[in-house]
Amino acid sequence: MHRSKKRKIIRNKNIIIIAIFSTILLFLTAITPFVFTYYRNRISSIQSMDYQNSKSYSKHYALILEDLDSAFSNSIYEGAKLRGELFNVYVEKLGEDLPFSYDVYERFKMAIYEDVDGIIVEGSGDRDLSELIDRAVDSGIPVVTIIKDSPNSKRISFIGAGRYQLGKTYGQQILSLTNEKTLNVVVLSDTDDNSANPDIMLAGLKDTLVDANVDIQFASIDRKNSFASEETIHNIIMNSDNFPDVIVCLDAIDTISAYQTLVDNNQVGKIQIIGYYNSAIIQSAIEKEIIHSTIVVDTKQIGRYCIDALNEYAKYNRVSDYIAVDIDTIGPKK
Repeated sequence: MHRSKKRKIIRNKNIIIIAIFSTILLFLTAITPFVFTYYRNRISSIQSMDYQNSKSYSKHYALILEDLDSAFSNSIYEGAKLRGELFNVYVEKLGEDLPFSYDVYERFKMAIYEDVDGIIVEGSGDRDLSELIDRAVDSGIPVVTIIKDSPNSKRISFIGAGRYQLGKTYGQQILSLTNEKTLNVVVLSDTDDNSANPDIMLAGLKDTLVDANVDIQFASIDRKNSFASEETIHNIIMNSDNFPDVIVCLDAIDTISAYQTLVDNNQVGKIQIIGYYNSAIIQSAIEKEIIHSTIVVDTKQIGRYCIDALNEYAKYNRVSDYIAVDIDTIGPKK
């Protein structure tokens, strides 16, 4: 009798667990069409925007960035938005006003679903993103990649700093830190970058440091993990057998993560950071000599060039495969 009751309790628990998972599955299945419908309804109002002022838009471009809220992303958006206004183009930073948080891939699918006139996306060597880009282009939506490229896709143009030139610029900053002993350098890179980008970057570094006593290692970061940047940098600092002298960051997120990790773990002054982009936080860290220097690309220029590239492609059905933006370096004031 006791065993019978026990089996019944277990069976009831299993039924409850199955019911909970079924409810969750049904909820997710139900909510997905709602989100896409919500998005479609919201975007469909673009054509009637400011109707009272008789204002409408001739084109709608979607801007898809990894980090929606950073100063880096906002600067690109501002450049694109202001440029778009000159040509009666509506530029949407996709995902900003949605009721839930969605990754780059989900937001890209939304842009395809809405059949926008063009997509601007932060690229990568990830196969899934390349397939989405191909799908968009095949359906008649031109795609421009920025910051990092997706060279194995059908994107119409890449706008950003050349990887070789970027490698040389980083190399020059590393060179300024060299002395008699071997300098151990860790470069943070993406696990999803299956393109030739790391090799091109490394070539620029090596050509600059050909006669320098420098040992360069790459540390991969899985961008699909939200906390991967912090975890990777923490492991480098706390668990490395070969303690680095310099950490090289190739994007703004890693730069902030490296800075915060050094401060949180009392490693300030033991490791130098060469960062990417500039913001109030990064500028303050440079002044405090926590970050040695940072490589800056003209983000507003990137935004402007994206609009020009998509407009040119719409008019002539062609555009330059690669459009370079300006690079600068910010270091401590002497």
